[in-house]
Amino acid sequence: MLSNYSKDYDIEKKLWSAPDTIVKVSGDNQTAMENQVLAQPIKVKILDNLNRLLKNIFTYFTVSKGGGSTEPKSMKTDAKGIATTYWTLGTGEQALTASVKNLMVPKYLPYR
Repeated sequence: MLSNYSKDYDIEKKLWSAPDTIVKVSGDNQTAMENQVLAQPIKVKILDNLNRLLKNIFTYFTVSKGGGSTEPKSMKTDAKGIATTYWTLGTGEQALTASVKNLMVPKYLPYR
């Protein structure tokens, strides 16, 4: 029988194997002519619940308004936890969403 045995858990610091956060790195609020690629790429980083960068996480880039396109449409994060795409604008108001499957919060990160 064990006596004076206690186990201390710090639930806040438990490492999850799934991504926890997606963060804008660069590329937001740019302007360009219709059907042109933006000058700067769209970049996001993926973090775990301890704010550590995660590599090899599939990240998806979807044009949600304006009919443009991205290249690539999806990619794995690099060794620094960053995923990059190039956005070709469509017509009218533009919006792009970066997302990661199984992400805790938020699920989608909008760009304009």
